Amino acid sequence: MMRAIRVAIAGAAAVAVMLAVAPAVASAAAAAPAAVGGAGAYYSLAPSRILDTRSGLGAPAGAVGPNGVLHLQVSGRGGVPMTGVAAVVLNVTVVSPTVASYLTVWPTGGARPTVSNIDFAAGWTGANSTTVPLGSGGQVDIYNLTGQVQVLADVVGFYASDASATSTLGDGGDMVSVAPSRVFDSRDNDRPLFSPGGLTLSLDFGPAINPYVQAVAINLTAVNPQGSGFMAIWDGAGTPPGTSTLDYAAGKTVSNLTIVPTTPCNIGPACAGRPMFSVYNQGAATDALVDVTAIYTDTAIGAGGRFQPMNPVRIADTRTALGARGPLGANDTGLFGPPTSVWDSNTYALAANVTAVAPTADTYLTAWAAGDSRPPSSNLDPARGSTVANTADLPLGEGHAFNVYNHAGTVNVLVDVQGRFELPAAAPANTRDAGPATRAAASPVAVVGHQAYRTRG
Repeated sequence: MMRAIRVAIAGAAAVAVMLAVAPAVASAAAAAPAAVGGAGAYYSLAPSRILDTRSGLGAPAGAVGPNGVLHLQVSGRGGVPMTGVAAVVLNVTVVSPTVASYLTVWPTGGARPTVSNIDFAAGWTGANSTTVPLGSGGQVDIYNLTGQVQVLADVVGFYASDASATSTLGDGGDMVSVAPSRVFDSRDNDRPLFSPGGLTLSLDFGPAINPYVQAVAINLTAVNPQGSGFMAIWDGAGTPPGTSTLDYAAGKTVSNLTIVPTTPCNIGPACAGRPMFSVYNQGAATDALVDVTAIYTDTAIGAGGRFQPMNPVRIADTRTALGARGPLGANDTGLFGPPTSVWDSNTYALAANVTAVAPTADTYLTAWAAGDSRPPSSNLDPARGSTVANTADLPLGEGHAFNVYNHAGTVNVLVDVQGRFELPAAAPANTRDAGPATRAAASPVAVVGHQAYRTRG
């Protein structure tokens, strides 16, 4: 077993965990022509808060009311360039809503789509990530259905519309799906994250890939927190950011997907050169799960997909049998076939928002590519009777379809697509088909050894 190394995070004891991930950006994908920089490349940013209606940051101070629309300037703020931006990745948080409601986020100047980005109950504070194209003047609109709610937004990255960012920010990254894999579960050793405190994770994709990893897509879950609090995730350099990735309340299991930049590991010689990131916990002690769903690699190696934004559209609603056969029962897997309007022969994966509606029991949902084995991870962890959404990058498998598994009870599922990831048109046919062998970790992520510990802050 590798020895864990203590590192200080904001004066609190942290957990250092060194993991190895089965390498394998597939040889076919690695052979695809490199397309350095340019449209669809992803650029990670240090998380930056650009909206807080409690204080008047980014919008007039005050809650957003029923049928209220907030116009948010995004370009030119939080590291987002004024031009050359196709879409941004925002972490949107709702605080103290007076009634159950939902928010919709879309490009300013366009018609409001019939989708939701974050659904919430009265009194709930929580977040969901969303990828949204920029509209008129580099703005996005945020709509609240009913009641009063405070809204926060943190920008974590953007997708380029052209190569203008290359000269100042480098080549950007391509998205490469991996078999969704749980790389950390504090329940394994009955060691929850104390507060303040956290952990640092070092991932090993092999020497051919490690130097090119710029960011990883992480589904972060707080399990049965002992009180309220939040987690922040960042590249592990310096102190935690002044933003939150995930907000939690006592006894409530909640997840959020985010794209986190990585930095070369500096916590010990055993992990030198591997990409690392850190998770910080502030509030109550809680168990934590960390699932890796994708990596973003230097575009120069030509290994992955480029993002194409689209106006958000609902492609599945099991309440009406849209795109699927109907509600999912216990231990049930549904096959979801997206319409051809959201994919073509080069589509690698869909950027989507997946919502669980009114499950009859506490449960979890897992989404993965059709034709693959179900991974040991989760995308959503809804409680009985709740309506919960989370972002998911959905790799398309056999028949350009994906699966969704429900663990317990009966639940309805909604899927709203925000964009798609496209492979180069000249990529080999066995890369374009988006089958299991094309993904970076066609075999499951392998945790070859770790030793983790925690101490009170």
